[in-house]
Amino acid sequence: MPLVPLILGSLVSLSFGATAHASPYGKIVAEIRVSELRWTKEDIILRELASQVGQPYLKENAEKDLQRLHRLDLFSSFDIDARLDDGEVVLEIKVEESYPLMLFPALNYTDANGFSIGPGARNFNFRGRGVKLGATAMFGGQTSVGFVASNPWLFGNHFGLSLETGWRRRENVVGDFEENSVRIALEPSSYLGERGRIGGRIEFEGLKSDEPGKTLSDDGTDQLPTLALFVGYDSRDVWSSPTRGWLNEIEIAKTSGDANFWTVTFDVRRYQRVRENQVLFFSSLTTLRSGELGVEVPDYFVYSFGGTNSVRGWEFDSRRGNNQFLNTLEYRYDIVPLTGWHLFGLSLRSGLQVAAFGDLGILWDEPNQFATRNFIGGFGVGIRALMTGVGMFRLDFGWGQSGTKVQVGFGVFEKADAQRKRVR
Repeated sequence: MPLVPLILGSLVSLSFGATAHASPYGKIVAEIRVSELRWTKEDIILRELASQVGQPYLKENAEKDLQRLHRLDLFSSFDIDARLDDGEVVLEIKVEESYPLMLFPALNYTDANGFSIGPGARNFNFRGRGVKLGATAMFGGQTSVGFVASNPWLFGNHFGLSLETGWRRRENVVGDFEENSVRIALEPSSYLGERGRIGGRIEFEGLKSDEPGKTLSDDGTDQLPTLALFVGYDSRDVWSSPTRGWLNEIEIAKTSGDANFWTVTFDVRRYQRVRENQVLFFSSLTTLRSGELGVEVPDYFVYSFGGTNSVRGWEFDSRRGNNQFLNTLEYRYDIVPLTGWHLFGLSLRSGLQVAAFGDLGILWDEPNQFATRNFIGGFGVGIRALMTGVGMFRLDFGWGQSGTKVQVGFGVFEKADAQRKRVR
């Protein structure tokens, strides 16, 4: 009889077209067929599968096959059918690919600089190899140009490489100067087994101020190379809109050049399915720095609370500190689950959520400042618009700071990602 694992609602089903008296489990896989491919190379799919020709077909491998194909993030939907043929298993995989090239209006918002918009282009499946390329140019609150490229699997156990470059000019509200900066980051990474992750980051940031005394260097331009190593654990069922699993990481980074400090980051995230179309999300971010602000650490690197990407319900830049501990609990309900749809022959995925949230955090410079009285908190409700390849757009209404009205915030990307990148 059919078996339908509960993964990402009803988006994808795994069906077994065997006879009423036989199960494919335990039988040898004789053949794997992939059909209806338009852009993706077949080997990109086959190398992800836990089920292999000549090996027994196992239930745990069938579940891994679903998760791994979801993680490719190349398909609006797909179906895996396992049927028996002369006592052996034939796997038939039918996919509906998302259109690989997207031209779109790039949009960004920060509490410090407001909205920026401009042209953007992304290729989610360059040359059919799962390589992702993207470029944006935005104007408005800040002027920026960015380029990203990633190849998730070059060799070995998902050894991949990503590159991110960018230039921006903006009013650095926290530092109170006009910033002109460039950044380039190269990140190699690999799986450790099925769920473990290990990698590093080689990064360079150059920042120029239009006013003296705002940088560590006397000439008004800071050169900040950073070398980082990280280990992590990723058990999410899917990546585009998880319903269960962990996403944890510990990173140690050394920034040198005109600065001289260490940063240790503990990033813990948990997705827990409550009921169908309902997910509870918890995140906890701890960032510890060595060095003194304004001496070894640039003043503009200070952490700031209040606003869309930190403690919602508080006015922007209400608290500052060299170390941070920030926690979020969020209940999400799918009004429209992330689902494939068609427009002018294109296949894409989108969804819509409502959310209720609570934030609690503290910033400190000295150990004696880490005290209960210095924690601040906020709560509220919001709307989440989801689109694969573009990410999450957030509209939040928060309460928390005494004597202030409702704080309305708009955010791009998952809040946990934005706060990790110090988007303010």
